[in-house]
Amino acid sequence: LFVKEVGGSLKNYAGVPFHFIDPPVIDYIYPSTASVSSRSYISVYGRYFFKSPSLSCKFSSSVVRAEWFSAYHIKCLLPLKKSAKIYVSNNGIQFTNHGVMLNVLPVFS
Repeated sequence: LFVKEVGGSLKNYAGVPFHFIDPPVIDYIYPSTASVSSRSYISVYGRYFFKSPSLSCKFSSSVVRAEWFSAYHIKCLLPLKKSAKIYVSNNGIQFTNHGVMLNVLPVFS
């Protein structure tokens, strides 16, 4: 695939559409603390979240599909029972360089 700029737009020689998307950026998450006993959804706020089937969140090494609400807001189901940094990917392969810490608290009886 060869791509060149022609009058401000990108053209390719293979007839395949080409779209450049800025990499996602996480500003903050809510809640920033979850309970180990709940099936918590974590809202992730930031920029450049792209609505695609590959939109995903990574908690340590566990990757889950993200639910897209806008270019600034997605939600992910917490898959872990321990604290972890959250990362986001628009394509399921390249994740944000900087994660945001989610604290998972134990249940006290």
